[in-house]
Amino acid sequence: MPTAVLVEHTELDRLRERLAEAEEALRAIRAGEVDALIVDGADTPVVYTLKNADNPYRLLVEQMREGALTVSDDGVILYCNAAFAHIVGRRSELLRGTYMRELIADPADMHPANLFPERGTPGRDVRLRTGSGELRNAYISSAPLTIEGENVHCVVVTDLTRQELRRRHDAIVGSSVDAIYSLSLEGAITTWNRAAEQLYGYSAQEILGRNADILSPPEQDGRTILKHARVLEEKLSPHETVRISKSGQLIDVAISVAPLANADGDVEGFSVIARDITERKRAQDHIQFLLREATHRSKNLLAIIQAIAAQTARSAGTIEQFEGRFFQRLQAIALCHDLLVSEDWQRANLADLVRGQLSPFVEPGLRLKLEGPNVFLTSEAAQHIGLALHELATNAMKYGALSVPTGNVNVTWALENDRVDRRLHLRWREYNGPRVTPPSHSGFGSLVIDRLISESLDGAVAIDFRAEGFRWSLDISSDHIVNSPGASYHPSRD
Repeated sequence: MPTAVLVEHTELDRLRERLAEAEEALRAIRAGEVDALIVDGADTPVVYTLKNADNPYRLLVEQMREGALTVSDDGVILYCNAAFAHIVGRRSELLRGTYMRELIADPADMHPANLFPERGTPGRDVRLRTGSGELRNAYISSAPLTIEGENVHCVVVTDLTRQELRRRHDAIVGSSVDAIYSLSLEGAITTWNRAAEQLYGYSAQEILGRNADILSPPEQDGRTILKHARVLEEKLSPHETVRISKSGQLIDVAISVAPLANADGDVEGFSVIARDITERKRAQDHIQFLLREATHRSKNLLAIIQAIAAQTARSAGTIEQFEGRFFQRLQAIALCHDLLVSEDWQRANLADLVRGQLSPFVEPGLRLKLEGPNVFLTSEAAQHIGLALHELATNAMKYGALSVPTGNVNVTWALENDRVDRRLHLRWREYNGPRVTPPSHSGFGSLVIDRLISESLDGAVAIDFRAEGFRWSLDISSDHIVNSPGASYHPSRD
């Protein structure tokens, strides 16, 4: 019998202990001391208590990038995480127990009613003063909470300075005229700005996640840059290379590559800046072409000048005559060169050439009439025809129509088709001048307008010392023409 009584008392004590534990759990749940979860069981509701449940939440708050605080109703900081301490530049343990208003820069924001508005009210922008006196823009939002009968406020602080820097960075990258993109360690493209879209033709949706090898021509090793960057782990000097666009077009680019490191200094990827230098390369190639062309033309020019000097010396009776004629002929060559320079040494307008060579002798108008289509000559043809026109004008001024007030000169040109080729016909006609007689001897001028120009341009020259006026004509092939006929030139447009 005593044994049975002992068992009954033991079971009763256990029931009392379980009842006491249940009452304590309910009290703690009601007091907010313990998180609990009530789930309907098979027979009765089951209460799950989560002891020490605040530990994971505190760990989460400490890992937040945003500042988090618990502040009393009168503004005393009861708790703050490391992120908030970093924002204001002070140690966490020194912030606890201080008034939050001491961190607010603007007096209007210091009052607790402004810092902790009613529930449901959005946050506000404030300026915080750091331990070093620096001002930082921040966004503060809060929510009230009651702990053991005390009113407190849970506050979240967002550092707008960091966000502003990020926005500025994104704005700079987005508005850059250079293609800016980033790569993973494996070479996958992870970011892609608008300039990269324009340069390579791929949208961000098309290119993100794909390997950067897609931008390298097949004959190149697209991973060379990454290999070098991994070894150096520092910004590489810009270098020029060739990339390929979505359409298959080759693009000359100057590329800069720099490693992207995390907070621990470990390289996580690479940033790439690519500048389109296609136009610059074209300009450089063009400059090299012009230099080569200038060297070639300089040699030809020196040869022409030497020939002019030698021929002028043979026909000149005195040093003064030589100087005068030689200087005039150099001016004729210089005028041709001016026209060629204005057209990038590719061509010269025939109408401008005629007007330029004759303007020192007579102005276009009643005494000088020019007419013909809009024709451009090659550089070689322009130099030889220009020199011939100079000699024709000189002879007309000395002996022909321009030597008397009543004389006049007509210069006409036309493009005509024969059975084989399209040819340019240039004609010089003098009227109302002195009676013409053939010269007794041939000088340098005759050599230029007859044999030299026909041989140099492989053309046909006709000279007619007609008594009523001197006539000269030139017939050359379209090989010396660099454009098709356009609008005609008329003297009324001078």
